[in-house]
This record gives sequence, structure tokens and C-alpha cells, in this order.
Amino acid sequence: MNEHELKKEYRAEAAAMLENTDEEYRSSASAAIAVNLLALPEMKKARNVMLYVSVGKEPATLALISKLLEAGKKVCLPRCIDSESSGEQTSDGQAFGERILEARRVKGLDDLTAGSYGIPEPPADDERCPLIPPRKIDLVVLPCVACDAHCNRLGHGAGYYDRFLQTLSDKCTTIALCYDKLLMNEIPMEEHDMKVDAVITEKAVHRWRPQN
Repeated sequence: MNEHELKKEYRAEAAAMLENTDEEYRSSASAAIAVNLLALPEMKKARNVMLYVSVGKEPATLALISKLLEAGKKVCLPRCIDSESSGEQTSDGQAFGERILEARRVKGLDDLTAGSYGIPEPPADDERCPLIPPRKIDLVVLPCVACDAHCNRLGHGAGYYDRFLQTLSDKCTTIALCYDKLLMNEIPMEEHDMKVDAVITEKAVHRWRPQN
């Protein structure tokens, strides 16, 4: 069995594990994950921060987004688009016709509209939610299906974030939020997969290399 097939099995296993969690656990774990994230030195230093809008049983991020906005951070959220409509992203080597992410700054959660797959996202409105070049982002918080303590991240399989990560500055910090119950021993990795700098659970911050 190759890594691609293994990842399908791991996704199914993680989905079953997530289904077995209760709302009380997810709520308390999400709050603890947010505290751990806000305490990171990289977060305190960051000016331009990219998060995602949580859906379903993912670690909750809406309150976290609001707190960062209140703290004066410039917060951007992903919008899923066709690469044909995004000259800047395709200049970074992404193929035409791919569904990719762009980062748009928001001033509040009321800026969001219904987007791809029912996930709320910023509108394509340059005045209301201006486009932020990836290389200007200081810290990116990513969703995951599961992670391991070595900072390998298992995504949903569409590759949006794998492509987006390639456009970031080398100085940008990447972080995945993961329930401790979904932290696996080892995530299978393919050649195109990229580690994140840190994996945050309700119990710990896992890093694979020393802090600068």
C-alpha cells in the first residue's frame, strides 16, 4: 500500500475518532487550543495572520478570529477560487484551472459570505476585503483531519493548502490545530506534502525544529 492509499485509511480512521468525541470535549479542547495559540511568541509578534473558519466538529476558530481582531491583528481568511481568475497566484507556478486559495483581510465575522462547500469566506470585494499577498503573511493557521507530533499534517485531500504554502515567505510560521485525541503516531507523507512549524493541541505545542 502506498502513501496515498494509506492517507485515505488515516482519514477514515480520523473521521471515526472525531465522530466519537462529544460536544463538551470539543468545546473545552477548542478553548485550550486557542489559549495555547495566543500564547505563542510567533503569534504575539505577527502582524498579518491568516486563519480559517471552522465548520462541523473542527476545533472552533470563530471566537479566536474575534479575539485576534480585538487585539489589533490584521486577520485574513481564505477564499477558494479558480486559478484562471488569479494572475498573482499562477505566477507562483500553480497550474491554470486548479482550485486554489487566496487570502483576504476581514474586519469582522459579518464580512463573511457563503462560499465553497458551504464554508463561510470573504467576498471578492477589494474594498471591503482586500487581497493580501501570501508573502506578506506572518503566520498561517491551518485546518487538518489529523496530525502527528512530528508536525506532519493530514489534510482533506484537495491540496489547496499544499499549493498555498508554497507561495508563503520562508519567514512565515505555519500552524495546524488538532485535537489531542486525533494526534496520531505517524502521518504518511507524500513528496509534495509539507510539514507545519507547529501542531497545537489542547495539551501541548509540538514542534519539529528549534525556535529561532
